Amino acid sequence: MPAEQSREVRACPVCGDHAAVVLDEFSFKDFDGPTLGLVSRLLACGTCGMVYNDTSLSEAQSEAWYAQQSLYAAEMGVGSGGLGTWDRERYAGVLDLIEAYLPGPDAAIFDVGCAKGGFLRYLKERGYRRIHGVDLSPDCVRALREDHGVAAEVGSARRLPFADTPADVLVLSHLLEHLQDPLAALAHARDKLTDDGILFVELPDASRYEEFPVFDLYWIAQREHINHFGAHHLRMLLERSGFSVLRLGQRMMRISAQTYNPLLYAICRRGEMQRDATSNAADRAMVEATRSYLARELARLEAHKRSIATVAASGRPTFAWGIGLEFFCLYSIGGLGTCNLVGLIDNNPAKQRRTVGGMHIESQERLRGQSSDTVVVITSALHGTAMAETLPSLSFSGEVLVLG
Repeated sequence: MPAEQSREVRACPVCGDHAAVVLDEFSFKDFDGPTLGLVSRLLACGTCGMVYNDTSLSEAQSEAWYAQQSLYAAEMGVGSGGLGTWDRERYAGVLDLIEAYLPGPDAAIFDVGCAKGGFLRYLKERGYRRIHGVDLSPDCVRALREDHGVAAEVGSARRLPFADTPADVLVLSHLLEHLQDPLAALAHARDKLTDDGILFVELPDASRYEEFPVFDLYWIAQREHINHFGAHHLRMLLERSGFSVLRLGQRMMRISAQTYNPLLYAICRRGEMQRDATSNAADRAMVEATRSYLARELARLEAHKRSIATVAASGRPTFAWGIGLEFFCLYSIGGLGTCNLVGLIDNNPAKQRRTVGGMHIESQERLRGQSSDTVVVITSALHGTAMAETLPSLSFSGEVLVLG
């Protein structure tokens, strides 16, 4: 872990200060082609204690990546705007939270950053008629309109479409953690709402990262997440943006039968701008929580590195199965890239159109009949055991190493 140092970096997304401490820095590889950046430099604001990522990308460059390269249009599991069992569980929880504030089924509801539009489709099933999707991905917008009959337009938190329709409810679900300038997004949200309209915000609860382990450096490897909010800094951001927080709380999102992600939510109305909110709102609890989380995750990573080193030393032909966050962590800083990799396996068709280091990603059929000399390293935290159980049906006779 590098020594902490003060430096001029990206402005704090909450208080705007440029002075920060570098907590740690990680270099991750990615799919070939445009990326959101290969380095995760984790910062702590010297003024308010917010934890966030440094980045050299502009908001426009980030938006271009989401529009052109994002995988959210594909089926990617829970949390990408789908309508599976656990997605429905989360949507039901959101509706329970906001329904008391709705004027009725004719409420104009906007979901900004809606991805595949699962929440809007759920609302449609529940009888809500004036629902609007906004997303940077033309593919997501097209599918939502053409396949599900939901009004949707290409746009962003900074460029909200449907100019003639004010919002009774504006949903920013799993959005603010992605944005270079969440203050600007919230200013647009404030302008879009009716006088009695509500803003619903939901995002990962960074104060509880350590309580909900998924995989090594899971929350840091998600380089799309550049703002790490706890309750204190979320409230501070909202109040600084001119919102009155009616309710702020914690909940959980199920991502597998036994695995949950921690969430924060807030329900707000337009209020008075608190321009002095940065003067006495410092809170160092997030910094200490992040240090503790990093220490635990790096210890977990060391254990996986030892297993991978044994495979690498053998020189045996090795397949990596599951080309997601876990893979890129182990490939980049866990030693998996030093193995004799002969194939990358993932059953997601969107990923099969991609390459890593020039190597094409293939389906599990590539493993069929592979000899006892080969090794499959399964890098899926949620599905590793189930994936391993399919290998006998593929007549695979090699070694299996499940890292999950």
